Amino acid sequence: KRTTPARMPIGSVNPTKTELKGLFEVSQWAKMYNPIDRIKTNQPHVSSTANLTGRTGATGYYMSFNNFIQNGPVRYEHGYNRQSARANIDQTIGAKFNSSLQMGYTRSQQFPDNFGWFGLTREHAAADLLATDTQGRIFYRPDITSVTGTQTTNNNPLYFANATSGRTDASRFLGSFNTRYTTTDWLSFESQVAIDERRRNTVSLR
Repeated sequence: KRTTPARMPIGSVNPTKTELKGLFEVSQWAKMYNPIDRIKTNQPHVSSTANLTGRTGATGYYMSFNNFIQNGPVRYEHGYNRQSARANIDQTIGAKFNSSLQMGYTRSQQFPDNFGWFGLTREHAAADLLATDTQGRIFYRPDITSVTGTQTTNNNPLYFANATSGRTDASRFLGSFNTRYTTTDWLSFESQVAIDERRRNTVSLR
């Protein structure tokens, strides 16, 4: 049963520890927050593609470009970006010789998931996960009811997403050149040269 504590008389001394505990146990928080509402945000999830195809005389071509952005719904998380380009060219020379060139290039930016998912399940309603200090920094432990020491999980899950940074840049280039020479109906010669190059670089700062 909820009861209302007696009001402290004007001019009295500060409440004792026992009195403060009683006030804390029977009174509601002045303001409560929904932790899910504090962490979620609207970020773009966009895939844009442009294609060009056609033929001019004995030359056929196909080109495409794609830009993919997937940032996700969590505040301060940047997600994944990718840009890719492709080009194919076919060339016919006479009735017996033809060649083709295929090229593809992709680069991506993968941002780490630094959010403290387990900590989100332990937040109290009075904890403002977006609260900042005088320097504009998010509090590591906004929950004043958590106990330091063993209760290290009662931290701000957004702190890790905001205070840490990192990125993995990757790129890949694929290219091939094919030629075919047909001498007769039953004899032809083919050649192919190809390259596959990959690069990856990761940076992390905590």
